[in-house]
Amino acid sequence: MTQLLHRTLRGVLAAALVALSSAALAAQVSQPVAGGEAAVGDAAICGDTARDTDDRVKACRAMVAGAPADAAAHARLGGVLLDAGALEEALPSLREAVRLAPSNPVNRHRLAEALYYLDHDDEAVAEYREAVRLDPKFARAHVDLAEALAYLDRNDEALRSFDDAIAVAPASALAYERKAGLLVEIERYEEALAVYAAFAAARPTDPDPHALAGLLLMDLERFPEAIAAYRSALAVAPADAATHNDLGVVLQRMGSSAAALDSYREAHRLDPATGIFLQNVLALLIELDRGDDALRIAEERTTSRPDAESFHALGTVQLALERNEAALASAKESVARDSTYIPGHLMVSIALLQLERPEEALAASLTLTRIAPREARGWALAGLTAFAMERAEDAVGYLSEARRLSPGLFREQPMLEEALDQAIALLAHRPPGP
Repeated sequence: MTQLLHRTLRGVLAAALVALSSAALAAQVSQPVAGGEAAVGDAAICGDTARDTDDRVKACRAMVAGAPADAAAHARLGGVLLDAGALEEALPSLREAVRLAPSNPVNRHRLAEALYYLDHDDEAVAEYREAVRLDPKFARAHVDLAEALAYLDRNDEALRSFDDAIAVAPASALAYERKAGLLVEIERYEEALAVYAAFAAARPTDPDPHALAGLLLMDLERFPEAIAAYRSALAVAPADAATHNDLGVVLQRMGSSAAALDSYREAHRLDPATGIFLQNVLALLIELDRGDDALRIAEERTTSRPDAESFHALGTVQLALERNEAALASAKESVARDSTYIPGHLMVSIALLQLERPEEALAASLTLTRIAPREARGWALAGLTAFAMERAEDAVGYLSEARRLSPGLFREQPMLEEALDQAIALLAHRPPGP
């Protein structure tokens, strides 16, 4: 409950699409589609992104059958399959499109995408390089080339490719963001901050460069600078709820609880549907010993938005206030509202444990493992419960599965590893059965 949450890096893929050069787009759409009226109908279905994927694939295949020497038909079929995640199926069509139209940079780019996702990294790099050679202004290809090079740890080459993208598309948010991300990954933080500054200069009405700089500065514990960055983001976009929330995180980490609460409240006011903002309000109120205020706000939320997330938030407050029966009721209501809502199931188990009803808690945890078998927290909770019940063999099985699914969870929660080690030790010293 007390863990503070903030935004992940914002997606800017849609904005980056404008960086595709007009020459590349023209090369893609100018190729003829042969076959008369039937082919025109197939082309319309093949290119209709609102249609079912199977219908589109069928229509694209009909186009290829009607015009097997048409590079555009192969490119469209390969593109639909690629976008649907059918990489192996897409690859032959994309290769054929390149064979038939080797000077088309978009076809080269799409083939490189498929190769990259299939881990044919060197060939992908070669195709990306050919795409930008054919169209030096193809900014997205420069970015994707940089990503592929970074994946191969060829970071200096990757950074040069990001610079090439920025040179041909100076307002490309994607290029700035990905370049800064690589610099952060290789721990060149000052250079990353310089990229964010250039990003902000290139896009003066965009809050993202300021907010992303704030996130990095917060991680570096340079809190005054982080606050300044978030305030710059809010000067550009004062109604950005995520930025208000992130500013609250920094303020709370600096010990400015009252100011942090104001920021969290503003984030929640601007975007009441996002539970993370409400959770931070409630967590801080509880930390400030204002449990009654937290309870009132959570109860109001269940009235205005009676959904699974709201009842879970109420249950979290009730658990913090040791109102365990009420928390159990809220958790069960959360699950009743949405039987797939994992936090609700977890809270049912936790509330039952608090009420010293371990058999029911274990049953609830195992119910979650059936609903979401890849959810490590369900297995971990089942393992801890079994361990508390002195069922060492079950505890080892459940905790081992949790660790297999999420080693990071065990790093974050050392008690899980300790419980697993103790359960294994108990098994080792258990006398043999009859």
